[in-house]
Amino acid sequence: MVVQLKDKVRFFPNWEHSVNRDAVFVYQDVTQDGKPELITILTVATGTGLNIEEVHVLDSETLEEMNIESSLDYIQQHVTSKVTPEEIEIIVNNKNYSYSTMEEVGDSPWLFDEIAFGSIIKYEIDQQGLKVHVTGQVSAGGFIGNIVLTYEYKDDMFKVSKIEFEK
Repeated sequence: MVVQLKDKVRFFPNWEHSVNRDAVFVYQDVTQDGKPELITILTVATGTGLNIEEVHVLDSETLEEMNIESSLDYIQQHVTSKVTPEEIEIIVNNKNYSYSTMEEVGDSPWLFDEIAFGSIIKYEIDQQGLKVHVTGQVSAGGFIGNIVLTYEYKDDMFKVSKIEFEK
């Protein structure tokens, strides 16, 4: 993909983007340094139960890409879960959430042993900055909610500063 901002042009050969989705470009200060960055949100995979976005934050003066902590790595380190035919349990930073499996996904014979993350990843830019919503999946067609990560720019990279579970 080629990115042009004012008189700067840069080629990013490893960026992927699905042709059936529009790329999203946002020009906003997400590093809190008083200068806007160019944020690019690309859809890299879509399908039934699948919508994976990738985000790239570029310095608007140099078009250098800034590092972003992996959402899936962070979730793997800070979220645990267990799925049984009776109960779906998720623990996010020592806070427990528990739901009835029957009420959430019905009598599915194809339950996972734990909540899976990675089939739906959606980024957003709001007034607080960069966020990602990563949907938790408990069966082939059953979803339980989202892990929402908020990023902050610190030590020359975007690091997760807040993790929440939203139903």
